[in-house]
Amino acid sequence: MMKNETDNINKIKAPLVSIAIPCFKTAYLKQAILSVIQQTYSHWELIIINDASPEDIDGIVNSFQDSRIRYYINQTNLGKENPAHNWNRCLELAQGEFFALLCDDDLYAPTFIEEMLDLANHYPSCGTFRTRAIIIDAQGKEIDKYSSAPEWESWEDYLWHVVRNYRHQTISEWMFRTDTIRKAGGYALLPLAWYADYLSIFRIAKEGGIASSPKILAYFRQSGKNISSQDSKNTEAKIIASLKYREEIKQLLANSPDKEDLLLRLDGLLRMHTRYHLSKAKKSALFRLLIKKGEYHLHINWLWKAFWHHNHNN
Repeated sequence: MMKNETDNINKIKAPLVSIAIPCFKTAYLKQAILSVIQQTYSHWELIIINDASPEDIDGIVNSFQDSRIRYYINQTNLGKENPAHNWNRCLELAQGEFFALLCDDDLYAPTFIEEMLDLANHYPSCGTFRTRAIIIDAQGKEIDKYSSAPEWESWEDYLWHVVRNYRHQTISEWMFRTDTIRKAGGYALLPLAWYADYLSIFRIAKEGGIASSPKILAYFRQSGKNISSQDSKNTEAKIIASLKYREEIKQLLANSPDKEDLLLRLDGLLRMHTRYHLSKAKKSALFRLLIKKGEYHLHINWLWKAFWHHNHNN
């Protein structure tokens, strides 16, 4: 049997994996694409969506001659107010049995797909799969590592670790059965996609739990260029997102015997995040938030401390 015939038979047996890169920035896009092309598992499609970027996305994508790449250009910037809109556009276009989203400045290790499919084979009733990740800076140097996790856990166990600040994540270290994520309604829509990665996972993993690899197979880049990581901007949107996030978690926990404890822990974590956002906010934003403090459940002493912090650090 000729090699091409053997490859075709193997593709029929192996599931198609859809990897999607919703992109707006060019700085690390080539590296992200290369990390997909260099996968040890070859039966994949790469969906790249240019979210009406002013940068030369076309030039980078067109430099790759690979028939597995599918390139689309949005006529309007779907992710300007909420990046998750473009995440869901990627999901709509996916043709694979499995789906993963890779941010345009993040990276995969070469065995990412292979390892995730091994987990999927081992846990056939699970639709949510995760790898351990390394946080890297703009130059690609290691900053930190995410903690390891049990090989399988329920979504409530995962939430338990999150609300105690023991577990951290991005969206790039996950893979899903495509029908599982679609059944859950796709990615959650919160302002700026703030907390959307966490809420999405809780929704998707509610049925079937989460299977995790202890291997480090993803690299999350803290470049400071994405809208959610810009501390002095979008403070109000982040506070609104936290309130919506809390309400969604409350609904997901409706029948949980641990509901009150988990919500209490979540409230503590959100208060800590809110105080941090306020300390980094511009003074003009603080005045607006002072007016809306009741609507946003903000304590007056948090705001006064933020004003004090602003006056002593500017």
